[in-house]
Amino acid sequence: MEKDGGNVDGWATSISWGANENTLSIVILASDVSTDYFTTEVFNYDLDTLEKIDDSEVTKRLGLTDADLFAKTKEILTKYCKERDYNLDKSLAEVNYDKITPYITRDGKAGVAATVYYVRDSQFSGLDSVRTFSLHTMDYDVV
Repeated sequence: MEKDGGNVDGWATSISWGANENTLSIVILASDVSTDYFTTEVFNYDLDTLEKIDDSEVTKRLGLTDADLFAKTKEILTKYCKERDYNLDKSLAEVNYDKITPYITRDGKAGVAATVYYVRDSQFSGLDSVRTFSLHTMDYDVV
């Protein structure tokens, strides 16, 4: 962080991780300290090979099919977007591996980081952000 005139500028980050058998998920939340906007990055690794794992393989290791993951993601996004200022239709239309990432939560259960889109009249109009969800408890913003 640095002080720029009367403002503080910089990034705030938090890191969380979860593991299940030989799979490790690292979740990084990053935000600009001067705004409410934040985003999330997820990285999944095989602990035996120390290689990154693709999303479909993580889904399989969580005991889900791709169709199961997409259906559960749509279910939780529907609830989340209806309770907040997000574009539900666009968020649901983007449920694919380009816009969502499965991961292991701190308690070793299935989670997903999914892109949500702000509505046009929002202060963040035109932006998207990645939020985290537990597919086990159906809770939001699980890091």
